[in-house]
Formats: sequence, structure tokens, C-alpha cells
Amino acid sequence: MRSYRNSYEPLIKTIEEDIYANNERKDLPTDFKFDTIARTGVLKPRVFKDDLIFRSKRSRDLFVNAKAPFKTFLSNGEGLPLFALRNKKTFIAVENRVGFLFYRYEILRDGDVPEGSDYKVKGKCGGYTLFKILFCTVTVKKSRYYTTSSKISHVLELDFGKKEEFRKITLVRCSGIRSVYVVESKMAIMKWIFTSNDKFDLNSSLFTIKAAIGCIPEVDDDIEDIPEFDWDSCPTIGCMCRTKGALFGLQPQRELKQCPQIFLGESGPPGYDEFSVCWQVKLRVCVSVLVNSLENIDYKDWVDD
Repeated sequence: MRSYRNSYEPLIKTIEEDIYANNERKDLPTDFKFDTIARTGVLKPRVFKDDLIFRSKRSRDLFVNAKAPFKTFLSNGEGLPLFALRNKKTFIAVENRVGFLFYRYEILRDGDVPEGSDYKVKGKCGGYTLFKILFCTVTVKKSRYYTTSSKISHVLELDFGKKEEFRKITLVRCSGIRSVYVVESKMAIMKWIFTSNDKFDLNSSLFTIKAAIGCIPEVDDDIEDIPEFDWDSCPTIGCMCRTKGALFGLQPQRELKQCPQIFLGESGPPGYDEFSVCWQVKLRVCVSVLVNSLENIDYKDWVDD
């Protein structure tokens, strides 16, 4: 198994340099010019049903070291997950069913409640109440394994509901080239590009995240193919690395399991609660986590083939 230090560290460093190089490009909007790179991680406590997605290494460490993190939280949300991801067991076999659920965490003063009804109380501390609220429903529209690069193997629909003005995103994966496209309003707006040296090392991989600019390709309603597009000239906005070695440092706790790690370009001061994180960062985090899940599914298919 490849280790992060021996294999992915130089690649990630190069990607980070590309992210900062966006600031020198006059053809890019300010949305793709960043002054920092956030490192977000996923943690899987073995006693939890959900994968926990953290805003930073510091938040993850605060959560891991707290005896009761959902009852001793800070009012700014630091030390709490940004999201929780629940993987529905029906995903692999059944299409047109919910495959994943993303939940967000919101802190309100005692007596206040979130909008809507799909939430539950996780804890109370210092005059504040912590809520777990449904953030995104992911429906599997297509799920099959192809080895031909031109074939689309997975299509997922992300519904963010009222929280994001009924925004819907479609995720399209081509297993043969192991790349994932984000489609919104029939436009391929982002791409997760497989960047690893060894394409057969399916349990360890690196993806570079690109944002489309210029004449963005339009995708047909049936999503049977993705048009050709010059993604190389598009700005790099982050990367996602999945590896057995933890990029945030090894954890001694045996009940914890972690992967993947996400590196995203950002602007402005870091925020820890859901409200202080911009929509684009939240979207990129959710997509990266789903890309990791699709990698796991293709890995199982490849092993069983």
C-alpha cells in the first residue's frame, strides 16, 4: 500500500501550488482565487452509523479527545463535524432509491429551533442546543460497472432542498477513466480527475478538482455521455486523497478509522459551523466524499470481477 509521505505528498504540494497560481490569472473570476487551503478530513468512529466530516484537523482532534463532544461543544462549532454522511445499504443493488444522506450540525440558543421538521437534538451546553439536520439527499439514478472509458457507470442526484433554494446537482462517474463530473442545469461545471500514478491501486488514489470556465459543455438529458472539454486549462481548486495512511496524522484510538482527506482552496477567515462555510466549499466537500464512496464500490466490483 502506498503511503502519503512517499507517494502523494509531492503531488499534493504541486496541486497546492496550482491553486495559489490562480491568483495570477487574469481570465479567472474572484471565486477561483484563494488565499488559503483548507484541509478537511473524514472520520469513521466504529460505534457511529455515520461517517463524520470535519472542517479542519483542529476540529477533528478536539472531537476525538472530548469525552462527550456533542454535550461539551463550543458555540462557534469548532470541535464538531461539519457534516455526517449515512450510507444506505441498498445503494449498490437498487436504482432510483436514496443511496446517501448528508446531515449538517447547527447550534442555536436554547428555545430556538431550526426551520423545517427534519432534525433531532444532539446535545445542550452553556445555553445552546446542538441540532442534527438533513442537508442533502442523494438518489442513485444509475449504478453499474463498466471498464470502457466512454461508458458512464454511476449517476447520482444531490437534492439540497430548501436550504439551498431547492438546488439540485447531478454527479456523473466514468469508471474506465475513474473521473467524476458535477452537472448543474445541464452544464458540466466541475470535474474530479484521477491523478494517481498507479491506476490499478484501487484502494489508494488522488483526484485533482477542476472548475469549468469559458464555453462550458452542455450535457444531454439522458446523460449517456460527457462532451469533450479542455479541462487542463481550467483552474485547479482542490484535491481529494484516499489512502490507508492518515494525512492528518495517525490516530492511536482503535475504534477510529479515517479516510479520505480533502484539500480545498478558500478565501477569508476559517469558519467551523455550517453557516460560516460558503456554498461552494460545502458542495466540493460533499462531492469529494461521494467520489470516495464510488471508489470503494468500483474497488469491490474490480476485486470480484
